[in-house]
Amino acid sequence: KKSREKARDRHETVMRLLVRRYVTAEQRKRDDFGITEDDVMEIRQDISTLRYELIDILRQNGMKTPATEKSEVSGKKGRVMERRLQKDFQIGIVEGIVNAVIQSEKEPKDVFSQLARAIGRRASSTTKKDWNAVVRQNTIPTDPIGSKSEAVIRQTRRSLRRQQQMQPNSDLASLDPNRLVDYNPNLVEVSPTTRVAYAKFIMGKGNKNIEPVDNKSNNDSHSK
Repeated sequence: KKSREKARDRHETVMRLLVRRYVTAEQRKRDDFGITEDDVMEIRQDISTLRYELIDILRQNGMKTPATEKSEVSGKKGRVMERRLQKDFQIGIVEGIVNAVIQSEKEPKDVFSQLARAIGRRASSTTKKDWNAVVRQNTIPTDPIGSKSEAVIRQTRRSLRRQQQMQPNSDLASLDPNRLVDYNPNLVEVSPTTRVAYAKFIMGKGNKNIEPVDNKSNNDSHSK
């Protein structure tokens, strides 16, 4: 019991000293740097936000409030952009916003806040599009296992390919570079020699796929 109490007291003492060291370090850091411009801007933004929230609360309770447009209230992104403009950050500005602000305002006012509000109004006025819904609408749902119709389509394609390969007068069997383009339009970008090599490869591949079937049928007939 005595050892546990000593260990607990030592632990509490160490934790107390660590907390005191942290607090004194933060106080020393605050004394060294003081209040920065960012702190002042944060306070101003909080006060402005609180002001509009109070106006909304008073309006909902039926009290007289000044007429403030929602477009004049800049959001969080608008405030961040305003701070960046005031700190001379190089950011992209939408074309036409600067001219619109200069032409609409006759009296000289705070240009940076007007720019931020104009950008915020432009962003809020444009309707946001749900791109996920668009992709879902334009995407054809497919069965990962496959369906009977897909198998029939694949079988039909194979039979058509085999029929074209077995016909002596087909575009593929002719080995004519011009007719091979009709067989496969993608061959336009390659040379005639490559087209002929492609045709020979396809013909050879088709013969390999057909021969085992013929041999199997012949073996079955002999066994019978």
